[in-house]
Amino acid sequence: MQLTRGFYRFPKSIKRMRGFARPFFALSIALLLTSLSLSGTAHANDTFANAEALAPTGGSLTGTTTGTTGETGEPATFGAGTLNTQWYNWTAPATGLATFATCNTTGNTTTNFDTTLGVYTGTAVNALTAVATNDDQGAGCEETANPGSGWAAGLSFNATAGTTYHIQLDGYTSAVGNFTLNWGMPNIGGLVTAVTTPSATEGGATGAFTVALSAPPTGTVSVTVPTAPANCTLAPATLSFTFANWNVPQTVTVTAVNDTIVNGTRNCGVANLTSSGGGYTATKAIPAITVLDNDTSITISKISNGGVAAFPFTGTNGVPNQTLTTATAGTAVTGTTSLLTTAGTATTITETAVAGYATTAIACTGLGAGGTATPNLVAGSVTLDAAATIGGSAIICTFTNGKRPTLTLTKISNGGVGAFTFTGTNGWASQTITTATAGTGVAGATQTLTTAGAATTITETSVAGYAVTAISCTGLGVGGTATPNLSSGSVTLDAAAVGPAASIACTFTNTKLPTATITKVSNGGVGAFSFSGTNGFANQTLTTAVAGTGVSGATQILTAASTAMSITETIPSGYFLSSVSCTGLGSGGTATPNLTTGVVAFNASATAPGSAIACTYTNTKAAPSLLVVKTVSPAGPFDVGQTITYTYKVTNNGNVPMQNISINDTHNGTGVFSGAKSETLTTDLGTLGDSTDTAANDGVWSVLGVGDSITFTATYIVTQHDVDFLQ
Repeated sequence: MQLTRGFYRFPKSIKRMRGFARPFFALSIALLLTSLSLSGTAHANDTFANAEALAPTGGSLTGTTTGTTGETGEPATFGAGTLNTQWYNWTAPATGLATFATCNTTGNTTTNFDTTLGVYTGTAVNALTAVATNDDQGAGCEETANPGSGWAAGLSFNATAGTTYHIQLDGYTSAVGNFTLNWGMPNIGGLVTAVTTPSATEGGATGAFTVALSAPPTGTVSVTVPTAPANCTLAPATLSFTFANWNVPQTVTVTAVNDTIVNGTRNCGVANLTSSGGGYTATKAIPAITVLDNDTSITISKISNGGVAAFPFTGTNGVPNQTLTTATAGTAVTGTTSLLTTAGTATTITETAVAGYATTAIACTGLGAGGTATPNLVAGSVTLDAAATIGGSAIICTFTNGKRPTLTLTKISNGGVGAFTFTGTNGWASQTITTATAGTGVAGATQTLTTAGAATTITETSVAGYAVTAISCTGLGVGGTATPNLSSGSVTLDAAAVGPAASIACTFTNTKLPTATITKVSNGGVGAFSFSGTNGFANQTLTTAVAGTGVSGATQILTAASTAMSITETIPSGYFLSSVSCTGLGSGGTATPNLTTGVVAFNASATAPGSAIACTYTNTKAAPSLLVVKTVSPAGPFDVGQTITYTYKVTNNGNVPMQNISINDTHNGTGVFSGAKSETLTTDLGTLGDSTDTAANDGVWSVLGVGDSITFTATYIVTQHDVDFLQ
């Protein structure tokens, strides 16, 4: 048979039989043509010796056979015509199925002519051993010159690791054009995945990843998608890949399982994609997709310091109403954990105020990233912002309450009874306590203070006639002090004294101050009489209008009880203080008058609490008068040289004591007169002991009381002149 230049073209009916399992005789005939002389234009990898190395792991490239030629001894390809070949070398990275194809894939129209492929081993172009050849892969493996014909080439073979394979690319019956060459090892490169949406939210947005093949298939490949990993579901259940779309990523949608558990951010789970058909048996784990929790839990913890009680709570966003009852002061009690209605929503928890307790601290943990918890201790609430309640947050809020301190006042009034009013700070409300029995305490209502640890002052409103004499407090907080101020009638409790649960009891003792009232009686006349005193007794002047009728001055409240004092009358000229009498003295009290100085001295007992001292000062208008009776002994007549004794009896017949009494008797005799001397008290009719003599026998009697008498004596010696002229 005569063969012309080029390849023999089989009848069209035979060409349609081409494929991976092409008839053996086609290969035999092609081998008979290897000795034909070929011609064309040289390319870089136009010759076997200059073959282009392909990446072992697989890949894709584009090229053209336009202008290529064949070589002497080069294996013949399909169809009659010249060889227009390009050569590639590929070394298998592993043992397994390898595929090569020039099919256009979705979106790629590079291959535009009827291509052929051959794979060989050997070291010289004229001494090669065929491994696999193909003219037409068949339906689905398309080129643009003959749409729908399936005339692009594709082949597969079992490669041996480390072996170098020579790939010959040509056109059927001298056809030339552009091409895409894809290659790889389906079960080495396997399935190619890529995450497109890295997270899925429970009950919300879905995640996604894509799947593609790493190398051309030999037919349709089915990829089975696991439907239910641990925390999500995947769809669709199956992906299908062909010659045309094997390298086009297909999307798998990831939906998070919407549970009612706070399980936080986690992975979708472990599961494998599996492939079958088209030369693929590869498996691959699904890529990591983050599952975002849409559940947020809230737990309330309660601590009560200083006492125990039941504490109710309410809240928004699904926080359930609940009451937590503490059993031990200072030990937390935890409520039931519950889920919020909507994660990522601002939420408020409020503690209902419990009498006698104050919220002292609110702290929350487990907040979402960047979240804040804003407490309001006055309202007993905390507000969690949206970030704090983001899905997956397990929030615990601890409310700490302190038992508020209480304060009870007891009132004691000594010396009297009355109503006593108190005011205070730190929530202590004004109250009035009325005593019923002097010296017996009366307790007011116990009051709860507003804030523990806040200095507090209680003040008694001053009551006329009473003085605060003592303030004492018990039940103070540890290390606390109570500082009384008796002048202002107040006590200040420092912050430590008003500690949580402090049960403070303060006793205010008041003493009814003594009073003093002066009544003035002036006998024998009327006038103005002035008084002064100590212990707060203010100067006052009493003016009498009718002799012998008393006039009372204003009652005065003394400064202090049980304090010695005095009241002094300034005795006006022409009057003398004739008597002072005092009543209403305290038990054991004394009032000691000094009629001469006008001073009445009271001992401390006299001014006992509640004593109402009333003193009557009686003044008498002075009417001084002395009666002098002179006698002589013996009776005359007298002789010259005889001694005569004169006796002078002086009687105070006035109404005032007389002072410094002496006798000045003018004698007209010429004898010796001794003068009135030898003064002697002879009659003490008035007040006993009110007549006194400072110096005896000096001729002067110091004080002669009313009604009393004294006697002076004097001597005279009679002279001749007296006898001659005076008898």
